[in-house]
Amino acid sequence: MPAIPGLFAGVLAGCAMAFLQGLHPGDILNALQNGYEPSFAQTIADGETAAAVTQVLAEKGLTLNPDLAKEVGGSLVELLARGGMQSMNWTISLILCAFTFGGVLERCGFLEVLLHAALKPVKSVTGLVFATFVACFGTNLFLGDQYLSIVMPGRMFKPAYDERGLHGRMLSRSLEDFGTITSVLIPWNTCGAYNSTVLGVPTVEYLPYAFLNYLNPIVSVGMTALGIGISWKGKDGEVVIARSRPNE
Repeated sequence: MPAIPGLFAGVLAGCAMAFLQGLHPGDILNALQNGYEPSFAQTIADGETAAAVTQVLAEKGLTLNPDLAKEVGGSLVELLARGGMQSMNWTISLILCAFTFGGVLERCGFLEVLLHAALKPVKSVTGLVFATFVACFGTNLFLGDQYLSIVMPGRMFKPAYDERGLHGRMLSRSLEDFGTITSVLIPWNTCGAYNSTVLGVPTVEYLPYAFLNYLNPIVSVGMTALGIGISWKGKDGEVVIARSRPNE
């Protein structure tokens, strides 16, 4: 089923189960906002000795291997204590800031000036796609966040793609090929820092093996140069895949 209805169904089902187990509506709302706190699993995971863990289990009428219980308790804490909506607000606020910044640049005419300078040497669709790559990678490199590398070049290059008769799918594909894909290759980018922390491997060490991330942009520009998979906007707004503009 679609993702959004599935997520809402899961939230409603979780709220209903929590209410049936005796939780107060205020506790449920607090969990939605700030996240769930698995106190029992945390107590087991924090048990210093097997005897302490056994005692905690006995209070709940449970008889389990203390070592196994402690391991499972730690896994449950790591799985369930992920935070609520507040833990995701930094992402939302970053997107809002990026859109606000892009809106100011567009309204004041800054984007038009930047776009004119960037597209002055561009004479073909391949050049436009390559310019998008430079803008996305440069944003990842200097601004240090994947979201900005999608939002800013997207706002900046949309008029140019529309002017050349390219479908919005072409711009979307280019932003993914160049913005999303290359963010994990930069150590100080939020994606690179996150991946190196989670994997426990420095970015420069896994970079040579991240074949998709640095080959995908090359393939994307190469396919455009060969006229393969170029999405044009048809008369009724439909997608037309062709080497050249349909009305040419």
